[in-house]
Amino acid sequence: LDLLEGKTLPAVAALEEAKAGDKILLAAYGDGCDVFILGVTENISSVTERRGIKGHLETKQILSSYNKYLLWRDQVDTEPPRRVPLERPSAAALLRDNRSGLSLFGVKCTNCGTVQYPPQRVCLNCRTKDEFEDYCFVDKLGKIMAFSHDELGVSLDPPITGTTVDFVEGGRIKMDMTDRDPEEVTVGMDVEMTFRKLRYVEGMYGYWWKCRPLRF
Repeated sequence: LDLLEGKTLPAVAALEEAKAGDKILLAAYGDGCDVFILGVTENISSVTERRGIKGHLETKQILSSYNKYLLWRDQVDTEPPRRVPLERPSAAALLRDNRSGLSLFGVKCTNCGTVQYPPQRVCLNCRTKDEFEDYCFVDKLGKIMAFSHDELGVSLDPPITGTTVDFVEGGRIKMDMTDRDPEEVTVGMDVEMTFRKLRYVEGMYGYWWKCRPLRF
């Protein structure tokens, strides 16, 4: 609850509208009750250019059918795909690939400034070796350089849209595309990164990055 305006909002949404000096009452219940009073400082002004709760609500997409909702929420049983079982994700491999994979870090050449993904030891531009600094691609925009629709792949939302994405600053990555209308996917389309569940096999989740159409 925002004590100044009397609104009932999620804590994150309340902070998006907060100003320095505001007081926010946060109450949580279930198996007891916890209540906190938060004071907003002037540092709130440094948190800008975030999409936040409001931005996500403004750019939400409506599902085309209730059947799709039931399927995605595992509310209906479906026949398993007639395919070779998926390989179980490797926790060790995910740990080894934590920096460039899960955290989506590439590199930037400290000699010529060329940005590259995946990480390299030799700069593709100036050929300098082992002269790099980390460069995060999580919030970077990209453009679809090539794509294909796989009608035979196993997916809750067929077809599987595989893409090759060129980042605006440099770097290239192959990934699936989500939250898209297959009929609207085009070469040169602006996309952003989103971290999603990739698969669930033998009690283990696998996560990876996907791209989606840029939300405004």
